[in-house]
Parts: sequence; C-alpha cells; structure tokens
Amino acid sequence: MLRITEEILLLIIDSEKGGIHTSLSDHSRDVVIAGAVLMDLALERRIDTDLQQLIPVDPTPLGDDLLDPTLADICRETDYHDTAYWVTRTAARSDETRQKALHRLVAHGILESHDNGIHLLSRLVSRVRRYPHTSTTATEDVKIRIMRVIFSQDIPDRRDALIIELAAACGVFESLLSQTELAEAQARIDQIAQLDLVGRTVTEALRQAEPPATRSRPIRPFAEVPEASGWPILGNALEMAGDLRAFLTRQYLQHGPIFRVRAFDRRYVALVGAEANLFVTNSGQNHLRSFETWREFNSVNGSLHVLMSMDGPEHLRMRKVQADGYSPKLIEGRLNDVVDLTRRAIAGWP
Repeated sequence: MLRITEEILLLIIDSEKGGIHTSLSDHSRDVVIAGAVLMDLALERRIDTDLQQLIPVDPTPLGDDLLDPTLADICRETDYHDTAYWVTRTAARSDETRQKALHRLVAHGILESHDNGIHLLSRLVSRVRRYPHTSTTATEDVKIRIMRVIFSQDIPDRRDALIIELAAACGVFESLLSQTELAEAQARIDQIAQLDLVGRTVTEALRQAEPPATRSRPIRPFAEVPEASGWPILGNALEMAGDLRAFLTRQYLQHGPIFRVRAFDRRYVALVGAEANLFVTNSGQNHLRSFETWREFNSVNGSLHVLMSMDGPEHLRMRKVQADGYSPKLIEGRLNDVVDLTRRAIAGWP
C-alpha cells in the first residue's frame, strides 16, 4: 500500500504536463508533504497529536526512508512542541522527501521519469487509472477515489478522509477543479475535513505554517560578466568561424563558466563547461526556451505546435505521444514502403 505522502504527491502532480501544478506555491507544496508525513506517522501509531502538542508514542523505526528521518527528529527533541512547529520543521526537508517518494513511484511503475526531472503517469496507469501491484492488491488512482468521494455521499475511509483534509488545507482542489466544480463540492469537502481528529489537528497546523521569509539575492550586473578579448569591429568573429569548441574552451579556462563574446555587432553570453551542463540538466526547463527562436518557422508552416519549438512539459508530452510513430520497429516493418515514398519524393525535386 502506498503511503499518504506518495498519494498526496500523485494528487499534486500535473498528469498532463508533469511537475507540480503551477497554481500550487512552493510553500503549499512543502507543507502539504510535511503534513502527509505526520499523518503517515500517526496512522502507524508512532506519534499522537492534539491541539496543544505533538507527542512521540513509539520510537521504533519503520524501515521507511520517507518517514524515519522525521520520526527520529521528533524522538530526539527533549521539549514538546505543537503540531504547527513540526509541520514547519518537517517542511524544511520537503525536497528530500519528495525526491525519495518520486523514486519509489517510478520503481512501482506508477510514474515515468523524463528529461529535466519531469515525471508523468506511466502509460498503463494513465489508461486504466489503477496502480500496479505495490503490495498484494492493485490500488485505484487517488484522483479517481477522491473525486468519487467528494461528488457523492459515500462514506470515505480514514485514509481518503485524511488526504481530502490535506488537499483542502493547502489549496490543492483549486488546481484540480474548476471554480464551478469547487463551489459545488465545497460543502462536502468541509464536511469530510471534520471527520478525523488527527486530520483536523494537522490541517489546522498547516494553515498556521507561515511561508519562509524571502531573502533578496545580489544580482551580478551584466557589465561585470567577463568578455573575451577580440578585434575592433570584428570582435571574436574569426575565432568563432574557425574551431569554435577550442575557442570556447580557452575562454572557459580563462573566465570561468559565464562570459561574453562578440561577432561584429552581435553579442552573446556563453554558458560553458560542467557547470553549464548541470544547470541545463537540473534547471534548464525553468529558464531556457525554444519557442521564440522557432516562432517564424512555425508561422511559415502554419502550425503553432511543432516539437522543436515546444518547451518544458509540453515538449516532453508531445514527444511521448509521437514516439510510436518514429520507432525503429515501425520503420523496419515497412521498409519497402519507406524506400518507395522516399524515391518518389526525391523524383519530384527540381
């Protein structure tokens, strides 16, 4: 059986685009994951909560890397604190918890990991809306279960009630439902959110958890980015027209991973070396785009959605949809047709 922590993550992942729903703030994401960890520990009877404090009940580790770090943290503390304190403290390791949960969901075959750290539902799960066997029985997709509960009068089990309470406390339903649907379901959501004492305590603590204060970061002025020395007027045009890789390598060794180059009146900022590769791999989808470069190409071809001009999750989703059409097996099975089509196309060239 999946943990609540894993299922709440599945609930806040945008199954169409990958990644967390954009309408959910980083703070909301962190505290909902923290709340899920505490609810999992409560279900395992490792902690107990009331309106005044959160109490460790059993320090025995569960052998679960999602929950044991928080359990150990709680048991090490000599003073008792309220649940809001532990929500904030647990949220501080939310990134680590989220990555571990994502790895487990990929291992279970529920999610598929793509480039740039984006995760999408696996093909099987997206079609049948049931998870592969993670224990002895298959589990219905959490979104299907939750929607059935809030749009019916079915009595939810404790686990689903806790997930609904968590989702309501952190604004998750604003990402999942239209305004009309949310207005229709709000009374039912509020009703379910009162069913469980532990859930009420944790969700109240979630509402009290303040977002961390933002600290301003000094921004390096563009004028301070080093520039490769070059010729008057020409700049670095001759060196760039020759062995570009050798030129960039020399500048990297001299100036580091970020520097400016110039060819006549065109100026460029170069991101070079291992640092640049790590940046593109880990954060490139948030900062680098293709659409603007290929916009005119799209216009000439009368298309808004061309794979090479699409960015981020949309690009990955389109590539996934088109993958079967470009598979080697498809070409191998109809090789004579491919050759015939190619010859006919070439024959028509001027």
